Amino acid sequence: VTSSIPGEGKSTISANLAVTLASAGSRTLLIDGDLRKGRLHDFFGRQATPGLTEVLRRAIDVKEATASTPFDNLSFLSRGKVAMDASELYLRSVTDDFLRQVYQDYDYIVIDSAPVLAKEDTASLAPKIDATLFVIRAGVASLRRSRTALDILKKRNVNILGIVFNSAEKSSPGYYYYQ
Repeated sequence: VTSSIPGEGKSTISANLAVTLASAGSRTLLIDGDLRKGRLHDFFGRQATPGLTEVLRRAIDVKEATASTPFDNLSFLSRGKVAMDASELYLRSVTDDFLRQVYQDYDYIVIDSAPVLAKEDTASLAPKIDATLFVIRAGVASLRRSRTALDILKKRNVNILGIVFNSAEKSSPGYYYYQ
């Protein structure tokens, strides 16, 4: 799950999607993949470390870094220590090994990643995963930035599953029909 810039709601969408999948009975892993500024651990009252950074640096096993949550079937892997070399970590074979391992243990893996236009991190990770959801927040996103971010992902052959339009106002003219 990504967006073009910060503040579009990708972390909230990621967490809610993971909780929904887990509530439906699917073994779900929620990962904070924003290794520079990820704050998803705050949603669960957890520390950022140990987490994904340490797993990708092979300092800790993924099972040791993964935490339970108050939700049945939902596990959480925080971002770990801030990694200024996140895009390089994602390009390494250790990320492929990590993904193969967690794909065996879970039905769904939801990764909250960095905004595409912030750094190359998401553009490095997204081609390695099955699908990407792109979040656009009404009143925050611009068409130009969103299109630029989507073009970056498309050039990397990322499978864009869909777009989540977040915070739409029901009072806008396009919603009149449904009121």
